Parts: sequence; structure tokens; C-alpha cells
Amino acid sequence: VLNCWASSFASIVAQPRLMYAIAKDGLLPPMFKNLDPRTKTPLKGTIFAGGVAAIFAGCLDFANLSMTVSCGILFVYVFTGIIILRIRYLPTLCASSRYWSGFHAAVFSYAVGCFVGS
Repeated sequence: VLNCWASSFASIVAQPRLMYAIAKDGLLPPMFKNLDPRTKTPLKGTIFAGGVAAIFAGCLDFANLSMTVSCGILFVYVFTGIIILRIRYLPTLCASSRYWSGFHAAVFSYAVGCFVGS
């Protein structure tokens, strides 16, 4: 019970800042890169993330909400691991094209193993 609350709270706190950084890169609408002049925080991102969290909390029962949070955390860890592998081995992959198929097979096996193992 406490894990679900802590994960949700951490996500809600971090989400506006993530949206701010992604909007500064131009991948989200510009409204998310505006900071509130008084508090210097991404206010629109905070309202949006809080609204989405409130809608999910109001529409889902606790079992479904905790499963959704757990699946979301699993996706984040799996895809972060994949990206780290790609960044780590990108020089090797660019040096020789014969490693690409092995790398994709390893990444696919890693992702399937994470999801099946859970």
C-alpha cells in the first residue's frame, strides 16, 4: 500500500519537470515550457499531471490503480535499460553493421524476459 502511494507521489512531483524539459526540447507543446513568474515552477505541467492523476484515482479502484502504477514502473525500467544498452554499445554498433542483428535480438530478449518474468 505504501509503495503505491510513494511511487504515485514521486511520479506526480517529477512529471511536470519532465514535461518542462521535454517541452524545452520541442517535443511537447510550448505551454509546458512556461514557468510561473512568482514560484518559478512549471505550473501548467503541474496542473495537467495532477488532473490526470486525479482522474485515474477517481475512475480506478485501488487494485487496478496499483497494477497500473506497477506496470508503468516496469515499462520505465525496461525502456531505460534498453536505452542505456544502446548508448553504451552504440560506438561498437556503428563500427560494424554485423552487430546490429545480435544487438536487436539481445534487446528483444531482455524486454520479453522482463515482462514475462513479472
